Amino acid sequence: MGVHLTPEQLQTLPEAERLTRALRMFVTPRPFERRPKERLLLASGTALHFEGGLAATSWGEGPPVLLVHGWDGRGTDMAPFVAPLVAAGRRAIALDGPAHGDSAGSESSMVRFAEAIGAVGAELGELAGIVGHSVGAGATVLALDRGLTVRRAVLIAAPATVEGIMRRFLHILELPENWLPAFQAMVEAEVGVPAAALDLVHIAGQQRIPALVVHADDDREVPVTDAQAIARAWPGARLYRVSHCGHRRILLVQAVVDEAVKFLLD
Repeated sequence: MGVHLTPEQLQTLPEAERLTRALRMFVTPRPFERRPKERLLLASGTALHFEGGLAATSWGEGPPVLLVHGWDGRGTDMAPFVAPLVAAGRRAIALDGPAHGDSAGSESSMVRFAEAIGAVGAELGELAGIVGHSVGAGATVLALDRGLTVRRAVLIAAPATVEGIMRRFLHILELPENWLPAFQAMVEAEVGVPAAALDLVHIAGQQRIPALVVHADDDREVPVTDAQAIARAWPGARLYRVSHCGHRRILLVQAVVDEAVKFLLD
């Protein structure tokens, strides 16, 4: 068996092995072959390499805007934002998160994403803006808490807590919810950070930069209540809700792209 198992395959394992397998799945992103459109987009930009084997691609000139994809993604997922940012005189930089795309590694986490964002920010200097999707949005909040310097942040389909992510993950794998405390302890040992320190709602309450929180009402991976909690906690943040686009297709919605770019340019 590979790293990623179906719920049915997990059920065939001895009970003691299921959580161990689930942990490896939780920290191991799945690789996907690049589509022709992605390869063309990458060829039109400039390849960048940062500390720790991180890969990114840059387009345009001007103040930098960092684009951070979600779990199982890569920088080219943020393609819809590239052309409008470049047209507006910004330098769009799409990062491949740790163990995603062309970046090094085989395992990752929100904490490692945040570390990567921080490393890139330290090398680039103050960012004009950052757009994060899903885990990339959560990692953006964590990176801000750790000192990332950025003028404006757009959080798309952001989770509110790591505990919520773990709870939903166990549900997808059809593992008992009462296993959550044991699973959480294993994840905390793996990433080296207690889940309580990854409460993004609490962290949001300490931020002072302008933020736009974007979420789909029909998101089945991260509930819209997570976005509402973050937006309420973040001083001055604005919540922008859309419908009929779920968790991933939200990046393709032109109104979302337009709203995000307009916000970053204000």
